[in-house]
Amino acid sequence: MNLVVNIGRYYTGKADMDEAKTKLIDMGFTIEETRELVMVKAADAGRTTLLEKLNSGSMSIYEFFSEAEKLYEKPNHKIIKTKNDRIIKSSDYDIVGDVLLPTRDIKLNLNYTKDKKVIQTDKIILSFRQSENKQSVIKQTEPPVKDSREKPAPKEEEVVYPRWRDLPPADQEDWVEINDSAFKEWNGWGICAASRRGKTHAHEGSHRDDSFGFDFENGWSILAAADGAGSCRLSRVGSKIGCEMAVKTLKQFLKDYKVKQIEGVNIPEETDLIKIRTFLVDTMHEVLISLKEEAAARKIEFDLLSTTMLIAVHREWMGKSLIASIQVGDGAIALWHGGSSVSILGVADSGEYASETKFITTKDIEKEFEHKVFFAIKPEVDAVAVMTDGISDDFFPVDTMMPKMFEYVYQIVLGENPADKLVDWLGYEKRGSFDDRTIVFLHRR
Repeated sequence: MNLVVNIGRYYTGKADMDEAKTKLIDMGFTIEETRELVMVKAADAGRTTLLEKLNSGSMSIYEFFSEAEKLYEKPNHKIIKTKNDRIIKSSDYDIVGDVLLPTRDIKLNLNYTKDKKVIQTDKIILSFRQSENKQSVIKQTEPPVKDSREKPAPKEEEVVYPRWRDLPPADQEDWVEINDSAFKEWNGWGICAASRRGKTHAHEGSHRDDSFGFDFENGWSILAAADGAGSCRLSRVGSKIGCEMAVKTLKQFLKDYKVKQIEGVNIPEETDLIKIRTFLVDTMHEVLISLKEEAAARKIEFDLLSTTMLIAVHREWMGKSLIASIQVGDGAIALWHGGSSVSILGVADSGEYASETKFITTKDIEKEFEHKVFFAIKPEVDAVAVMTDGISDDFFPVDTMMPKMFEYVYQIVLGENPADKLVDWLGYEKRGSFDDRTIVFLHRR
C-alpha cells in the first residue's frame, strides 16, 4: 500500500523544491503535484519506512534525504576513457563520500570548457558531465538495412547529458564577482579565503550571494563569512555589508585589548571571557544596525538583505589557541587539530521548518545573540575554518568527512598561489551540491 507524504510544507523556495523533487525521483520515489500540494509516494517497504519516519516527525527532512541518499542514490559523475588516455585508477583520487579529491602526488592543471569541466593531468583526464535533471537521455539511431532478409544491425546508443549553463549575472546593479579570493599572513599564521558561485546561480545567470571578510589585529585573527538568502533579491548586498562591518567593528574592539596571562591558569579569567563575548555580541548588533540603515537608505524591505552571519576570532594564549565564535544561521565554524581530529564550535540555526535557517534579519534575533557565543581553549590547533553551508553540508558527518577536507585544504594554502588554488578547489563535484561555496581558512604557516 502506498504511503503518501506532503513535502511541500518543508520548502518555501521554488529552487529548493525543484531540487528536492529531482532528487526524490532519482532515488525511486514518485511525485504527484497539485496546485497546492507536492505529494511523495513509495510502494516498496524500504522507502515507505523512510516516509513513515518523516511523516511522524521522528526524522527531519535533512535526515530523511541523508538516509535515502545512502540507500538509493547513484553517483552522477562519469569516469570516461578517451582515445589517448588511460582510465583513472582509484589510487589516483581520494574519495571522501562522493567528493573526489586528487591525491597529493598528482599535480593538477585545471582546464575548463564551455560544456563540461575537465580536470587534466599529464596523462589523465577526469570528465564530469553534470545532468541538470540528473537523468541521462538515451538517443538511439538505427543504421539502414541493406537487405530486408538480413537482421537489422544492433542499435547504437549514445548517451547525451543535459548541460549546466554558466551564464554571467543579468542584473548589472550591485555587481559582485562570480568568484573571489584573498590571502594574508602574519606572525606564523595565514588566512586564505575563497568564495565561488554555485551551479544554480550560474545556470540561472544570477549573482553569488556568499561573502567573506578577514584581517589580523593586535595578535588576533578575525574571520567572517555570510550566506545571503537565495530568495531575497539583494541578499548579496546584505552578506557583503555584514562581513565588512564585522571585521571593521572587531578590529576597533581588539585594537588595544589583551587577554591576561597568569602562570598555572588553564583558562582566561572570567572577566576576559565576558569581555570577548561582549565584543562579539556588540559586533552582531553593529551588523544588524548597518543593514537596517542600508535598507532605509534604499527604501526597501529589510528582509531583502537577509543573510546568515558567522564570525570567529582567534589568538594564541599561554601556548594554546583561544577561539571564540558567534553564529546566526547555518554553515559551520570548525577547528582542526591535525590528523582526524575536528571539532565544531557553535550550533547551526534552523527555522520553523527543517529546511529553513535563521537570518540576521529574523525578527527579534538580537535577543538570542548572547546565547550564540562559544569558546574553545585548546592546544595544537592547526587550522580554523569558517564555512557557509555550501561546503559544510558537503562534508557531513563531521567526524568522518571533514578531517580529510581540512588535510587537503591545508596542503593547498601552504603552497604557491593559495587564493587562486582555493577557488579552483571550490569547483569540486558532488551530487546534489549546487549552492555557493565560501570558506575562510586560518592556518599555521
